[in-house]
Formats: sequence, structure tokens, C-alpha cells
Amino acid sequence: MPEGLPPLYGFIQTTLKPEASLHLSGPEDAPILASWRYGLGRVIAFSSQGAGRWSRDWISDPFYPLLWSQAVRWVLTPLAKPGLHVNLSAGDDAIHIVAEAVNETGEGLAGFHPLAKIISLPQERLEAELILNESLAGHYEASFNTSRLGRYRVEVSAAQVDAEPLMAESEIYWGYDTTFQTQEAVANWQALTSLTGGKVLLGDESLAPKARWTWRWLSAWPLLSLVALGLLLFELLLRYAPSLFSHKAKAA
Repeated sequence: MPEGLPPLYGFIQTTLKPEASLHLSGPEDAPILASWRYGLGRVIAFSSQGAGRWSRDWISDPFYPLLWSQAVRWVLTPLAKPGLHVNLSAGDDAIHIVAEAVNETGEGLAGFHPLAKIISLPQERLEAELILNESLAGHYEASFNTSRLGRYRVEVSAAQVDAEPLMAESEIYWGYDTTFQTQEAVANWQALTSLTGGKVLLGDESLAPKARWTWRWLSAWPLLSLVALGLLLFELLLRYAPSLFSHKAKAA
């Protein structure tokens, strides 16, 4: 925590549990941030808004994301043993690698440059080696772009001074078929649309169809009614127009 905190514009009035540790307090020692143990786990309570009008000045301060990253790591520490832990996830055309290095108290171990080896299985072929970047203290990550389907093992190691290196590994199955983005797939789509009357849109083409003339069957009675009405008006004009003009001539 920095020595001077930004103003907090509101919080929920509550009381401190007898077994809780108070970390931040407001007027009349009202608890703002507190923590305690529950069974084998840990709990953190924040009586203001994590994101909102009450904490708008906190959100813009650099200490705020660090506060919550450390808080989450402290809560999750009982679930992980000290050392290096690897988590893999699949994204768009890439496998995302996240490694967490923690000590016995659950604090992040900073300053490492973990090396990740990506190995395709079952061939045990080395596909790539990556250096993970440290985004937070003890939190390292990188992404591996791939178009090869199958199972991968990621081995991560971090060298230590005067100690055995930290090592961990995890596996993931990459099932995203990137052939849908190839020219061969576009040709298949074009063949399909030619049979169904559709169209393949590439780039920023509009979905709006182009106007074109088509034949369409319609009922004839509205048109015939309009024609009949027009003929009636024309017939009335022919019948009464001469008499109207003759009356005007006599009056003159």
C-alpha cells in the first residue's frame, strides 16, 4: 500500500469479525479491507465498490491493479504448493501459456526468465522454445502460434541462483482447424454458393444484396380497378366537357 491513498467516496457500514485482520479502515475505524481464514481457505472483504463511482479515484491509481492481483494470489495460495505452476489455454490460432512462481508464503517470485518448450505429442517433437514475459510479480506468460492440430506438452523451467531450477509442465489438445482460413476452403465455399444461389463475401463487402429485376406473380384486380377508374374519368370528361365550354361561350 502507498502511504497516501486517493479518496474513497463511499462504503458499506459493517463490523469486523473477531478473527479477521483489518488492513484498511474508514471513519470511526469502520472496516474497508479485511481478511480472515475459513477452514483451509482464505477470505478477503472489501466494503466499497471494486469498480464504480465510490472507487473512481482508486481505479485510476497505479497501485489498484497491483492490490487486487496480490489479493487474489493470497486467496488462491492454499490451492497451490510453492514452486512453479503452468496453466495452458487455447485462443485464436494460439496456445496461451501462463506460469506462476510462488514461495512458501504464497508471494510471487519475481525476476525469473522462464523458458517454455512446446513439444508435439506423441512424436515428442520440439516445436518451439519461448521466453515467458513477466507481467506481474511471479506471473509469466507468452503465446505460441500454431496451425497443427493435436496434443502438446509445454515444459517450463526457471533457473535459480545456487539452487535447482524450478520446473513444471502441462498438456493441452489443440483442436482449432485453421484450414477454414485457406484458399482451398474459399474455393469450397464458392462451389457451395454456386449451387445454392449464395455469395462468398471476402474482406469488408456488404451483406446487403444488390437490387435486380425479377418476375413476380401478382393479382390483376388492383391494376384493372385503376384502369377502369381512369377510363370512367376519361369518359365523364368527354361527355360533359363540350357542354361546359358551350355554356361559358354563351355567357361571354
